[in-house]
Formats: sequence, C-alpha cells, structure tokens
Amino acid sequence: MAPTLSKLQGLFSRPVPNGLLVLAVSAGVISYLKKQQAAIRKGQKSAITFAKGGGDAGSGQKRTKIAPDMRFVKQLMKLLKVLVPGFASPEAGLMALVAAMMVSRTVWDLWMLSNGTKVESSIIHRDLPRFKKRIAYFLALMVPISCTNQLLKYGLAELRIRFRMRLTRHFYDKYLKGFTYYQLCNMDSRIANPDQLLTQDIDKFAECLTELYSNLSKPLLDIILYSLRLSS
Repeated sequence: MAPTLSKLQGLFSRPVPNGLLVLAVSAGVISYLKKQQAAIRKGQKSAITFAKGGGDAGSGQKRTKIAPDMRFVKQLMKLLKVLVPGFASPEAGLMALVAAMMVSRTVWDLWMLSNGTKVESSIIHRDLPRFKKRIAYFLALMVPISCTNQLLKYGLAELRIRFRMRLTRHFYDKYLKGFTYYQLCNMDSRIANPDQLLTQDIDKFAECLTELYSNLSKPLLDIILYSLRLSS
C-alpha cells in the first residue's frame, strides 16, 4: 500500500509541461467561443423569423396585434351594461361613493397644503399661538382624513367584488344554458380552458376595470378642483 501511495504522490507531484497546459487552455477557450457564436446565431435567426412571420419564433403562428378599436369599445359597453344594470344598482352607488371620496381626498390635500404653509409662516414669524392653533387643526382633522382614505379603499375593493360577481353570474348562466358546456368542451376548440376564463380571467378583468375607473377619474377630478382653486 505504501509503495503504491508513494508512486501516486510522485506521479501527481511531477510538473505539467507548459505546452500541454497552453494547449488545454486554448482548447477550452476555443470551445467556449464556438458555443457563444452558435448561441448568437441561433438568437439572430429566431429574431429574424419573429420579425418576418410576426409570431413566436419556431411556432409558425402569426401574432395578432391587440389595440383598442370600435369593436373593443362596443364590447366594453355591453359588459358595462352587465356590470352596472342601472342607476339604482349597488354598483352605481359604489361608483358614486368612490367619486365622492376622491373629491374629498383632493379637498383634504388642498387643505393640507394650505395648513402646512400657514404653519411654516407661523414658525418664520415666531407666532406661537397661531402655530399651536394650526397644529391643533391638523391633529383634529387626521381622523376624517383617515376615514376618507379607508372609505375610498373599501369602495374600490367592494366595487371589484361586485363586478366579479356580476360577470361570473352572467357568464355562468350562458355557459350552463342548454348544450353550451358540451359544445365548448367537446365540439369547439376555439376557446381553451373555459373554466379558467370563468374564474381567474374574470377576476383579473374586474380588478383592471376597477383600477381603470379610479386611475381615470382621480386625475380628472384633480385637474378640475386644482384649476378652480387656482382661479379663485
């Protein structure tokens, strides 16, 4: 055992010739460069195929461009009639609540700016009674401002749930009516995974529609209120 171990130690302790070391390193570098060039060429080919065919590389399917048009607007209006069936519906009331809370929050923002300016003015002029008065106003109005923000969050969350319930009931009524379920599952392959569309996609659509309503109405209300305040 000892002679064998000493032979192995002597074998591994011998210095590697410089020529072999350079050859091994060169072969590794050349192999790595070839792999990189092949990957670059493959990426360029897939990009060219994607640009020419207008679809995913290697799939052979053309990509359809999605853009809002008149057809999209008409379909959205039909869905809005399902989501908000009338002015006396709970959804319409929630939308009015959200709009009112947005107006209230903008009014509170304007008051906060005005009050902050007056606090800074009292500090500059060393007016202690005025400073205490403005700080007291600020602390007293923190409760209604917090209630306004929470009511706005509640309105948006409840509106999203209402939209999802309306859409789910509407589409499930059509899905389970007659032979629609059988035709979609066995005879028509244009709609894949209808169960997923009726659950996850409806939830995402309701969330996106609620965010669209808040993101469109809030800037418009801010522009109107700030313009009235600056002009007065």
